Amino acid sequence: IIFNDLNFISSNKHILINPQKIQNSNKRNLFEGLNYFPIKKNFKEIRYKYRIRQKVKKIFVFLGSFPSKKNIIKMQIFLNKYVDKSIQIDFYVNYDFKDVGNISFKKIDIDYYKFINKYDIALISGGFIKFELLYLGMPVAYFTIEKHQLNLAKYFTKNRLGYFINNINSNDFYNKKSISFLSKIIQSYNFRKKMFNYSRKKIDGYGIQRILDIIKKI
Repeated sequence: IIFNDLNFISSNKHILINPQKIQNSNKRNLFEGLNYFPIKKNFKEIRYKYRIRQKVKKIFVFLGSFPSKKNIIKMQIFLNKYVDKSIQIDFYVNYDFKDVGNISFKKIDIDYYKFINKYDIALISGGFIKFELLYLGMPVAYFTIEKHQLNLAKYFTKNRLGYFINNINSNDFYNKKSISFLSKIIQSYNFRKKMFNYSRKKIDGYGIQRILDIIKKI
């Protein structure tokens, strides 16, 4: 069994699983669809508690395990400039940065699962974390770094599973469209509620059981 999440592998001799392909497809050796992603069991309890609040008070930021310090700083400047100072912004990073005003930096090794239901919006570069956040129903905005993240973010946006804002490495990072769309997510309760309802319908959290069922048939 190969977790073929970027579709780099083509094989008739292996079972390929790709949750990044949104449309479900069950063929002889190919299993695609969001519901093949193995969601951790503790997320079910968090999902039960998670709700969309009228006002955004806390934002979760995760740009991957080892983004460059330059990209973290660029993102920090963007959020410091265009997000209201009354909103708490928490970056989860592997570097030591000093907290500045409403922007805090937390180490990735902190068990963020314990606090994730306190966040109203997630700003991420992509990665598998999006499946967990979308399963909860948390509104997700993509600020990508790598090319494959950019392609996947646009693909997921097209399918209404989070929204692509911009690529951090873009020369046009601080454009009006990016600022406007992020503001819409923050300010519109109805928009966030729609994101919540839609993503929860698309991911049911039974990915581990589906994968176990595949293994049993081998």
